[in-house]
Amino acid sequence: MVIFQFVLSTCLIIGTFVIYKQVNYLSEKKLGFDKDHVMAINMTVVPEKNVLSSMKKNLLQHNNIQHVSFCSSYPSRNSGGQIINADGMAEDEQMLMWEWRSEEDILDAFGINLISGRPFSHDRENVEEKEYIINETAMKLLGWDPENAIGKRITKNRFPDGVCIGVVEDFHFNSLRSEVEPMMFVVDGNFRNHFILRLGEGDVISTMEFIESEWKQNIPEAAFDYHFLDESFDALYKTEYKTGQLFIGFSILTIIIAGLGLFGLSTYETQVRTKEIGIRKAMGSTSAQIFNLLIRNFSILVFVGFIVSIPIAIYSLNYWLQSFAYKTSIGVMEFLLAGLITFLIVILSVGFQAIKAAINNPVESLRYE
Repeated sequence: MVIFQFVLSTCLIIGTFVIYKQVNYLSEKKLGFDKDHVMAINMTVVPEKNVLSSMKKNLLQHNNIQHVSFCSSYPSRNSGGQIINADGMAEDEQMLMWEWRSEEDILDAFGINLISGRPFSHDRENVEEKEYIINETAMKLLGWDPENAIGKRITKNRFPDGVCIGVVEDFHFNSLRSEVEPMMFVVDGNFRNHFILRLGEGDVISTMEFIESEWKQNIPEAAFDYHFLDESFDALYKTEYKTGQLFIGFSILTIIIAGLGLFGLSTYETQVRTKEIGIRKAMGSTSAQIFNLLIRNFSILVFVGFIVSIPIAIYSLNYWLQSFAYKTSIGVMEFLLAGLITFLIVILSVGFQAIKAAINNPVESLRYE
């Protein structure tokens, strides 16, 4: 029973360490864009273009608002794809690609870096055909490279041909449970589903009050429904946070139960071996030797439980980590810390009784019973 308790305790402790290690990995991993100080306002009602243009101009007058743009999607909320054909593909060959319809300055708003080509032109009157900016994954799947991708033609079903003008670094627009998928940006003012604003590092509260007042003044019929991208990404992993909290709770519970069980067993064994301890001390055994004698058997049980828990924990946690395309590794440190914690449980649970028996007067022990 002691071995089973410590197998369970050790597995839970290791699991807690690995889960929080994975959560930290997800929160600290570079996403390919700057999610800090970026807010998205959901457009439940889309007014006339001149109203949005005027509102955008007013917002940019604020000294703590750096960029304002519109987009059909944003990282952590992805929607809409197209079947495309492109240069280098067979005539009947097709590929599914996510499509984000946006304004010209969307890359600045999200903080996405170009690796080749140019951003969208702001002078739309002189743009003769559709312009597309694709990500690295799309470029590689199409068999292109950064140098020759520029100028390649892209054809969408039911839409006119266009040309690739740039390639951006891969960025994670979905959860890190899945790999980065091919996507492209295209300028299209008819799909202003979300207001995207990049704020500075100034007073956020006063900036938000200013944005809300502009919103209510220009679009009073629409709710001011906004999200910050860093919070939206954190929300993608709330299941992992809850799992980690559950593991902490169960770990504490099993540690307490295991500790109480060891304390009771050590108390019983000390009483059973009272006379033996007295004889050993009378024959010259030191207090340290008596302490080691009593704690050794329990340490062996806990050590066996620790060894048994290792393959169980490795298998279970590797199975859990398979649900993530991007994941941390299970290191030796998690097992060493779990082993140290279980050993401390033995010391705290058994040590008191062992020390008490070790320093007891041997005469009193020999008079026992």
